Amino acid sequence: MSLRTSLKALPTMLRIGFSEAVAYRAEMIIW
Repeated sequence: MSLRTSLKALPTMLRIGFSEAVAYRAEMIIW
């Protein structure tokens, strides 16, 4: 994996992880 590919994939992974954390916290608040 080249550096450019990892740099391009990092924001996507961060966005997915952030959205999953937000969804998990929202479920905890709802329940």
